[in-house]
Amino acid sequence: MTAMPAMTVKPAEVALDAVRRRDELLTMLYWLRADRLNEAPTAGELTPFTGGETGSPLEADLEWLVAAGLAETRVTTSDQSARRFLLTRAGLEEGKRRFEEEFNTLPDDGTAGNTHEVMLGICGPNAKCVKAGLHDECVEPVVEWPQA
Repeated sequence: MTAMPAMTVKPAEVALDAVRRRDELLTMLYWLRADRLNEAPTAGELTPFTGGETGSPLEADLEWLVAAGLAETRVTTSDQSARRFLLTRAGLEEGKRRFEEEFNTLPDDGTAGNTHEVMLGICGPNAKCVKAGLHDECVEPVVEWPQA
């Protein structure tokens, strides 16, 4: 019986895996906020959705989103482990784009709006408010944070 050659992971594969994880994380953060399930989850609250354990690479990916300006952190208690991650305006736009690419198909007539667009105030060309000429009335909801 011959021995199997050792598997090596190429740097490009590692980088591509990181891009995929971050895209999925951005999509998930957008979905949680758009469906009003959790506007700013902690890493621990995201763990069940990622299939992993709290820690690397989830926390490293969240930190990358913060460094890239796609998310910001909030601390609502004196416990640093309770840091919450909130998408920035740029993060909302990128998360929305990725979410739509993954889940929303444009109907044959091309006239459907997207409830996520209207709810978040990030309206695309197919949003109901744009089609109806009411886009100027759209505003992003204000998120109020509990005082620490």
